[in-house]
Amino acid sequence: MHLETMETGRAGGGRALHEEDGADELARRVIHLLGVAAQFEPFVDGVLARLRASMGVPPAGTAGFDDPIVEEEMAVARARLLELRAEFEEIEARLYLQHVGAAHLPGVAAALADERVQRLLRAQAAMAADAARALGALAERMTAVVLYEEPRR
Repeated sequence: MHLETMETGRAGGGRALHEEDGADELARRVIHLLGVAAQFEPFVDGVLARLRASMGVPPAGTAGFDDPIVEEEMAVARARLLELRAEFEEIEARLYLQHVGAAHLPGVAAALADERVQRLLRAQAAMAADAARALGALAERMTAVVLYEEPRR
């Protein structure tokens, strides 16, 4: 489904999207520059993890669990889910268009195309795992402080 269809309720007809030609294309450019597509496979992995849990199947790679039929079914499910990438990107583009606004998309896209901003986005992606580990350790320490240390007065 195209952004115009989502906005007007009918394909190819009605008014131009937000009265600005190309707003949907700019929204797609914004999600490209933000690297949103890289979030799709982890999203699929999460869906598959929920599917496995709902089926009572241990997480992939669990020691001692070896059921080739289940793993084949999961591979088929993954392939089917990966076919929905375009829909994922369409939803993301529509949400950016809705929340940023068509009038602001050209400036946002231009700013995101700047190499300094791209460097920041690459650094943010590269440090995500380290940040998750560090913040997880901090959360454990914070929990211990609340549960086991006497309050300071």
